[in-house]
Amino acid sequence: MPRHQATGPTAACVAAPWSASVLPGRTGEAGTGSRWGGDPSPTLLRSQVGRHHGRRRVLAELVLPEASHVEVRLERWGQLLAEAGVDAPAGRRRLRVPVPRDVLAGPARVVVTVTDGAGRVREASVKSHVPAR
Repeated sequence: MPRHQATGPTAACVAAPWSASVLPGRTGEAGTGSRWGGDPSPTLLRSQVGRHHGRRRVLAELVLPEASHVEVRLERWGQLLAEAGVDAPAGRRRLRVPVPRDVLAGPARVVVTVTDGAGRVREASVKSHVPAR
């Protein structure tokens, strides 16, 4: 296992590039050779659910080639547990979403959606585990 990947029940890592494809009907220009319209794609470096100073949170770390709107959601069996959205400038970004106290421990999925200024959408999801309170 590579050194940069965390292990254990509270961490799920994704190395570059994205694990999911562009949403249907939202592809780049025809013939550019890239799903992100010829530009470099946003890259999800890490996505995990863990603790920081006793508080549970979702952490998503990504690299954006241009200013974009980023949404981070924590879901379990199709039910939304926590979410946050932010307009982020280009560059390396860390997004943190607090997990509410009433969310029980167990399996979950972190979904990161990036929408650029032209309306192109890129989504990635990672299986994870919510730690106990």
